[in-house]
Amino acid sequence: MPVKKILLLADIHSNIYALNAIFDKVQEEIGKVDYTFGLGDYVGYSCYPNEVLDICKKRMDIMVMGNHDLAAALGNADGFNRDAKTAALWNSEQLTEENRTFLSILETQHHFHIFETYSFFVLHGTPVDPINGYLRPEIPDEKKDDYLKMLPATRFMFNGHTHIPMVYRGKGIAGETIIINPGSVGQPRDRDPRASAAVLFVSEDPNYLELKWIRAEYNITDLAREMREKKLPHRLAERLFFGE
Repeated sequence: MPVKKILLLADIHSNIYALNAIFDKVQEEIGKVDYTFGLGDYVGYSCYPNEVLDICKKRMDIMVMGNHDLAAALGNADGFNRDAKTAALWNSEQLTEENRTFLSILETQHHFHIFETYSFFVLHGTPVDPINGYLRPEIPDEKKDDYLKMLPATRFMFNGHTHIPMVYRGKGIAGETIIINPGSVGQPRDRDPRASAAVLFVSEDPNYLELKWIRAEYNITDLAREMREKKLPHRLAERLFFGE
C-alpha cells in the first residue's frame, strides 16, 4: 500500500535561515516528500518576509493564514505586544504588493482528502478561533476533545501558533482524530533553539501512522545580527538563542 509523506511547517516568521535549514534536513533524512503544508505565520518577528513567502508559494501545496500574516496583510497589529507589533508592522512595510495580496486571501482553514478513506483538517489556531486561538499541550484532554468535536469527520488536525510541538490522540465526531503541531520553524518556544518541523507518513489504511520530528540547526548569530541592523526589537533576536 503506497505511503505518502507530508511535511508540516508552522510559524516560520520571516526566518529564511531556519526555513532553508529545515528543507535541507528533510532532504537529508527523508528525501522527497509528497506534500508540504504551511500552518500559518510565514511572516512576522524576523526580517525576510518576501524571501520566505516566495519560497513557500513555490514549495507548499496547502497554506492557511496565521495571525501575523493577517496583521502584515492589513498593516494592523492591534492586540499584539509591543515587540510583536513593531515587527509585524515592519514586515508589513517590506511586503511586495503581490505578497501582501497573497497573504490577505489565504484561507483560515482547509479540509481535504488525500485518500478516500479519511481526511485532513488544517488551520493555524483552534476550531473556535482558527487564526488567534491557542491549543496548548497543557490544556485538559476534555477541552481538546471538545475542539475536535467541532470539526467535520477527519482523521488528522494539523495546527500551529503555540510554537511548541504536540501530538494528541483524541475523540472526534467519527472516532479517533489525531492533532499534530510540528512546533515552530522560525521561533521555537520549547527551549530547543533548533528549527522544528514534522513529517507524517500515511497510507490509505487509517491504522498506519508514522511521525518523524525534524530539528535543524542554523546560523542564529548571523540572523540575530541582521535583525538588529534592521532595528527590529533586540528581544526578538535574543530569544532565538534559547528557544523561548
